[in-house]
Amino acid sequence: FHEAVDSLGMSSFDEAFVGGLKHHGYACRARDVAVETLARLCEEGVGSRTIDFLKIDVEGHELEVIRGGDWHRWRPRVVVVEATIE
Repeated sequence: FHEAVDSLGMSSFDEAFVGGLKHHGYACRARDVAVETLARLCEEGVGSRTIDFLKIDVEGHELEVIRGGDWHRWRPRVVVVEATIE
């Protein structure tokens, strides 16, 4: 994970994105972080409750998050996914 230390919300797992940040003068620092699937996060934090609203905004890794969900067990009423170009 690369954290843009002098900006808000512009950190990423994407090396190319971070390269662009550095090109534009942002200082970035790499750090190891634990990664969990959406299904695992729901297991730990949602349990049997209903998810009313789910927002997925993970700077270019939205598809991986969607694939990591258990959409048979948890069916949010509203899902908002950041649009990206791939």
